[in-house]
Amino acid sequence: MATTTGTLGVQTAVIKAKNLDVKNGVDLDLKPFQPAEAAMAVALKRVDVGIYAPISAVTANNEDKAIVLIAPLLWNIVYVIVAKDSPYKKVQDLKGKKVAVAEKISSAYTSSQVVFKELGMDFEKDFQVVTGPPPVQAGLLQKKDVEAAMFSDPWALQLIASGDYRQLAWQNDIWKELTGQPMFFIGLGTYRDWVNQNRETARRLLKTFTECAKYIQDHPEVIEEVKDSVGLKTPQEVELAKKRMPEIFATEWNDKVIKNAQLIVDRSVDLKIVPKAPAESIFVMP
Repeated sequence: MATTTGTLGVQTAVIKAKNLDVKNGVDLDLKPFQPAEAAMAVALKRVDVGIYAPISAVTANNEDKAIVLIAPLLWNIVYVIVAKDSPYKKVQDLKGKKVAVAEKISSAYTSSQVVFKELGMDFEKDFQVVTGPPPVQAGLLQKKDVEAAMFSDPWALQLIASGDYRQLAWQNDIWKELTGQPMFFIGLGTYRDWVNQNRETARRLLKTFTECAKYIQDHPEVIEEVKDSVGLKTPQEVELAKKRMPEIFATEWNDKVIKNAQLIVDRSVDLKIVPKAPAESIFVMP
């Protein structure tokens, strides 16, 4: 499985620490990547399953790569981080500025396209977009080569904990204001034929991840147990992670959640971010 060293890395670390995969009859062979590289590993079949954004899955299907999402992983985790003394009061104030985000296949990039389009802006035309993995984005912001970085924890909370940066916005909050519901961010992606051939394994993966999400929400202190695996270095960073992370792990995969995720696909088509939706749903209940 393709995982990351970011927020999802907390979940996979907890799965291993608490043996939730083995308990559910699977043994995850974790391969850590940067977020965009993890999605690419799925597309190139370097792994059986891994993180994938819904819009990226739509694009893949439109290119005859039948990638589907078989389990929920995270609600939107993209935080817009700026220097503490910067003049910006809302994300619209960044129009025309240089901003950093992960590569185009990533969940952070595709969700930014949708969110800013809903706000009446074109992410690729109205901003000077610089792409790179989260550590590179943090470096660009620290060197003042960009005005904002759009990424997840632990990188966002580490900058906040330093005292020199602040959170301008959280894309999930913006989406809630626009639609009345949280924004589905990434799911567990794989090829449709893999699901058809491994349906029982897919069910066990779904159970493993939703059980882990519930466990983290019920026991946020477990984040401290796995802090080293995701690079949380100080007590302040750990405390911020315990406050910020639990709510973004998705605990259910049902018609309501799939309908929520489908809204992003529908809006992406309406907003012409993607030309069309696949004939078959990209969201699969194993």
